[in-house]
Amino acid sequence: MILALLLYLALALSLFLIVNWIGRGSTAIGYNSMNLLPTPDEAPALNVSIRVATPIVFTIIAATLLYEIGWGIFVAKIYTVAIIYVVFRWIFNIAYGRRLLVNWPKEIILGIIIIYLNWIVTQHILKNRTSLLPDHSNFISELWVLICLYLYNIINRIHIGEGQGIQRKYKHILSKANRFLEIYGELISAHTCNDKLKAIILAVMIYEDFNRPHIARVLENVIGKLGMAKTFGLMQVTSSQPLSDWESVELGIKKIIASWEREKFIVHSYSAEYNTAVGIIRDYNVDNDYISEVIEIADIIENRLFKGAMDKLSYAEQVPTKESNPPEITNI
Repeated sequence: MILALLLYLALALSLFLIVNWIGRGSTAIGYNSMNLLPTPDEAPALNVSIRVATPIVFTIIAATLLYEIGWGIFVAKIYTVAIIYVVFRWIFNIAYGRRLLVNWPKEIILGIIIIYLNWIVTQHILKNRTSLLPDHSNFISELWVLICLYLYNIINRIHIGEGQGIQRKYKHILSKANRFLEIYGELISAHTCNDKLKAIILAVMIYEDFNRPHIARVLENVIGKLGMAKTFGLMQVTSSQPLSDWESVELGIKKIIASWEREKFIVHSYSAEYNTAVGIIRDYNVDNDYISEVIEIADIIENRLFKGAMDKLSYAEQVPTKESNPPEITNI
């Protein structure tokens, strides 16, 4: 019994990692992985098919391998892998602070479908080790394949519930921003009164928290004592020793403020505010995706929480041509 449970747990974890790996590799063809930004689902059928079909294919392959190595006794209840996988995915999203990002009715329905289909496959195909090859003499089988392909393409062109998904992501971002303002608002205000800069600071916090939630940061501090981690805390500050969330936020804010002090008087040929923001965030992380996503999150925070803010990020005068004399710096 214990061996069976350990085997099913190992298979469920492998399935979880494989589904995530396939999802990351399928973004170019429309797969919509979990992310912070309010973007529409461009290929709903693809997303559902990867989520539902991958566990079934995995179960069939795993059962075949178990038969081959003489562990066929474990195939009778291999649908347990799907149950553990679904529950683990739910726990993972909650533990990682993504509760508001998840469409729970859809997630529960998909989970039930995944478990039910894996149970059907186990009971009617795998349990008796029947042939998995299609019956080419049966035209109905081919007809249903064509029908499924047709429905797949039709559903892939229908976008259902996009508005709700986008609103969930707005809600998550604003909920996190308000939460961080409750905890670190006084600390942020002690370093700057500029609302646009506050929005960038909060955006960095939210982005880093999404990728390194609290549970991951706790583990990071543990392995950091062994020299196995280099960045710590909510704002993922580089340090030779573990940092608390508060310490990392304080250091992260100081780093952003220092970048702003350098960038705000740099003359930009166009879009000074945007280029100043890019310069500030690039000092924090040079990755282009990081920069663009943090800017987008900061825009959401600025427009929703700091409405009507008259603050500026850039205080340098713009020069229309290269031949112009160097600008005079305006006073703050």
